[in-house]
Amino acid sequence: QGRVVTTPARPALKDLNSIPSPYASGVFAPLMAANPHERWIGLWETNRNCPFSCTFCGWGQLESKPVLWDLGHVFADIDWFARHRIEFIFCADANFGLLPRDLEIAQYVANAKRDHGYPHRLSVQDTKNVKQRALAVRRIFRESELNTGVVISLQSLDPVTLKAIRRDNIKLADFQAIQAEFAAEGIETMTDLILGLAGETYESFVNGISDVIEGGQH
Repeated sequence: QGRVVTTPARPALKDLNSIPSPYASGVFAPLMAANPHERWIGLWETNRNCPFSCTFCGWGQLESKPVLWDLGHVFADIDWFARHRIEFIFCADANFGLLPRDLEIAQYVANAKRDHGYPHRLSVQDTKNVKQRALAVRRIFRESELNTGVVISLQSLDPVTLKAIRRDNIKLADFQAIQAEFAAEGIETMTDLILGLAGETYESFVNGISDVIEGGQH
């Protein structure tokens, strides 16, 4: 009757292992069999949720710790990708490299590529607070040619905006030090800035871009 109806939000799943893998369980087998000449990409998760509370992000409204699929489930998906020659994998985890086991997962993908030739590339969303584990993950990706670049996201450099979006960035000096460390190892870096965040002005956004470039992000 001309009204917008919004259904209540369903509670988030607490046990991801109750969800069968669409890959290993054969959901896509008929589609792939009907299109034998296609080349495929895979959308993949190893965990859900995010511990950070950025207001521009749907994950941030949950303010919850990541919930995990068992490693057996994760490794079975990687094996499936390798056997079915899936060329590109997009990992939708919010913060790859945040968890200690992410290093093991990265190595497993690298081993699959070494043994089977697939996947060719793996794209991940790097954890906001880039630490030594993230650097170790990127070394694995570089050596196996899975992914040659790392995204160091800032979103904004304006203090007013960062307070409005409830985001704590790493210090600019730390950002530059991390960037230099990656560069010294031949690992390319990219930086995300979001246009139009709350509190941002034309001047503050342009100044943020200038500061990032001046710091060596080209």
